[in-house]
Amino acid sequence: MPRAGEEVPRFLAALFGTCPPNLRFYVWTLPDKRSRWYSPTDVARAASEIAAMDRSDVYVGVSLSDRARGKSQRVELKHAAAIAGLWADVDIAHDEANKK
Repeated sequence: MPRAGEEVPRFLAALFGTCPPNLRFYVWTLPDKRSRWYSPTDVARAASEIAAMDRSDVYVGVSLSDRARGKSQRVELKHAAAIAGLWADVDIAHDEANKK
């Protein structure tokens, strides 16, 4: 079983490890709504920076861009050069769902 510190780099490597190095993926955080951009060759650095973040809301974008779009931007449809996988955001209608 992997240790907690190994899961993030393995996850990022699985998503972006074979992507072209000229593309960029991003990590987006709340509450600051900030994007941090990385090359697929920077998976280790991205994982290290994620581990150092003192936030509970950290998201990894699966749309890649041809360039970094800035610290307040994410990838818009018109700028998506590739996607790293298929995903779903499923909300469950339950009394405890989505409570903060």
